[in-house]
Amino acid sequence: MANKEKKQEMLTQVSSYLEKGCGVVMADFKGLTVSEIEEVRRKAEAEGGTPKVVKNTILEKAFEANNIKGYENILKDNTLAFFSSDDLIKILKFLVDYSKNNEKLIVKGVYFDGKFFEKKDVETLSKLPSRKELLAMVVGSLQGVISSFVGTLNGVLTTFVGTIQAIEDKNNK
Repeated sequence: MANKEKKQEMLTQVSSYLEKGCGVVMADFKGLTVSEIEEVRRKAEAEGGTPKVVKNTILEKAFEANNIKGYENILKDNTLAFFSSDDLIKILKFLVDYSKNNEKLIVKGVYFDGKFFEKKDVETLSKLPSRKELLAMVVGSLQGVISSFVGTLNGVLTTFVGTIQAIEDKNNK
């Protein structure tokens, strides 16, 4: 396959990830060894991400094709892109934690929920609860409300039964 065809295929693939997914995390991997890059890729895939080494020009064209603006400050140097179709925050948390242990990996920015977040905002964004954590919070809240409601109904029924019992006892005397 010719180089131009490979680039076009990669552009199509990246555009597809952007259309179907919930975002992308972009990291600079300069200085990482091949084994470290492979380790990051394997762990990111385990978290549900799709890691790709992508040329910045291909990312630019994919962003433009999807009418995405604001990427200019992020696409510099080497870029390892982590696409997600499910839970981008989970992947971001993993990458931020990994970069704390290995300073060679630098999270440059994130495209999430229709907006770009630069390096300075990445740490804050990574502290958001993941999709799974949010669902657990919602279920926990609903469970608390339902338990309170059941307790209230039980109290009303107990009071009602006690009142009926008192009336019956009074009539039997």
